[in-house]
Amino acid sequence: MKVLERGIHYITNYGKTSGMGSYAYNHLLVNRKRPWK
Repeated sequence: MKVLERGIHYITNYGKTSGMGSYAYNHLLVNRKRPWK
């Protein structure tokens, strides 16, 4: 899970300078709530 957390932190930090960052972050949150089965 550490790698996933680092990825999320990277996306949130990147989102501050790029509008696409927020879109990617929201997309990640939606996918995280769904079961990966």
